[in-house]
Amino acid sequence: MWPAALEAAKRPLESASWCAAIAVVLARAGDGDLSGVRRMGQARFVAAVGRELPAWGSTRSCRRIVEAVFAATDDAVGLVAHGAGRWNGPGS
Repeated sequence: MWPAALEAAKRPLESASWCAAIAVVLARAGDGDLSGVRRMGQARFVAAVGRELPAWGSTRSCRRIVEAVFAATDDAVGLVAHGAGRWNGPGS
């Protein structure tokens, strides 16, 4: 997910929208399973980011960035499903 998520904004760490979106992703996928984020759907994800924004010093989000972060979770879920069981960790 990270290459696509990092490309969602020119300067992601300076973007309240990006930081809030990543915070929502991490809160929903603390165990590393992004399927819970995907099950939220884009509309609920955007709403959750909107509720998170004040913690990042903003009240308005950049929808393009938020949607790009959500799309990045789809890419990651697909990769995890595709590669499940193929890698057993370091030294395998």
